[in-house]
Amino acid sequence: MFLLGIPLILLLGYLVFVFIQVNKEEKESRAEGIKVVMTNPQFNFVDREEILKIATKQFGDIKNLKHDSIDRNKLEIAIKKNPFVEDAQVFRTASNSYCVEITQRTPFIRVWTDENSYYLDKDGCRMPTGRKYPVEFQKYLENNPFWEEIVDYVVVNSKEELTLYLSIKSGKIYFGKIEKIAEKLEKLKLFINKLGKFNGMDTYESIDLRFDNQVVVKKKKDAK
Repeated sequence: MFLLGIPLILLLGYLVFVFIQVNKEEKESRAEGIKVVMTNPQFNFVDREEILKIATKQFGDIKNLKHDSIDRNKLEIAIKKNPFVEDAQVFRTASNSYCVEITQRTPFIRVWTDENSYYLDKDGCRMPTGRKYPVEFQKYLENNPFWEEIVDYVVVNSKEELTLYLSIKSGKIYFGKIEKIAEKLEKLKLFINKLGKFNGMDTYESIDLRFDNQVVVKKKKDAK
């Protein structure tokens, strides 16, 4: 019986040794870096640089940090403070780096008050009006105060086509591909001026700028 117990004791000793070594290596192991993945990239409320800044603020440069000094839960909580973030999951990958998976809120309805406006997502959470656009489009707006003021929110679909939402009450503005920006917005401006500035914009369900030399509109069913 004693002889039979020796191999068992040796095995247990070996397992304890391996456990201690693995635990030691784990404590000394360091992160290879961090990447950000958007689950719904068609929205442009949050960009990767913002998330990386939050991570840097929490931990400094994550690369080469020891894993036991990176509090994933703390980072998730910090990221979720962004009003455009619905969910954030931080996990360690097989390559010893970290992945931050971001789900942005999806605007469901726009609410207007006497003073301002905001969006509600499908869960009723309030979202500020956003100003995140594709770079080329954003630069154009920044150089044109009129459009920067009234273009409030942009959605980019999987075909890289833009739909604009204005800060005034109006239907969807189908902009299409990011091309002929000045020409398309000039058409829209002429249409707005023809209406008498913004009067009646809320009677349209959609305004389509995707066709050359014309604006295609669709009125709401209950509009007069």
